[in-house]
Amino acid sequence: MTTTPAIFIQVELAIQDRLKAASVANVLGYRLKSVESLPSDVDERIKEYVRRFPAVWTVFNGWTIVSERSGGGAIVDARYSVICAAQSQANEGAARLGAGSKPGALQIVADVIGLVLGNGHGLAAGPLELGQCQPLYSASLTRELKASLFGVSFTSRMTIDALPADIMDSQPLGNFATFAVDWIAPGAGEATLALESLQTLETPA
Repeated sequence: MTTTPAIFIQVELAIQDRLKAASVANVLGYRLKSVESLPSDVDERIKEYVRRFPAVWTVFNGWTIVSERSGGGAIVDARYSVICAAQSQANEGAARLGAGSKPGALQIVADVIGLVLGNGHGLAAGPLELGQCQPLYSASLTRELKASLFGVSFTSRMTIDALPADIMDSQPLGNFATFAVDWIAPGAGEATLALESLQTLETPA
């Protein structure tokens, strides 16, 4: 089997690469401190992540099936969100609109759209199309953090292929006669140590 990431993963990584390159080349007029996939603990640690703003996080949001393919797989509209985050020592308004040389979240949104909209990144996927844009987190929290976060969504049409029906023919499992099994007796409770037994298969002579 191939080690190449699935096409919907490649698109998210390509978005990140384009934004990182623009930041490093100073195309934006400011530097993004972080460009990465959305951290799984962002809600619990948002007050810590604020220190790494301005930042952009990407996330793959699944897909909608456009049509099934007769040979397996489907044509889908894959959905992505790009979260644009900024912080200001002044207040939430400055974090949203920007102040001086520091970008606001809305400026980052505009720059993200300008960099990735209509771009197929040279991949076997359709160009990114613009979706909704909306503020994230409550007004009270963003005021407390003096931060602003907006999420802008994109879709890309792509083909998800099924693996060949005979893919396992080239991946023999091999013969084995004995294997170990860990098991917990019914009613013993989750804290009970698993018991190990050896199971023997009868194999043809």
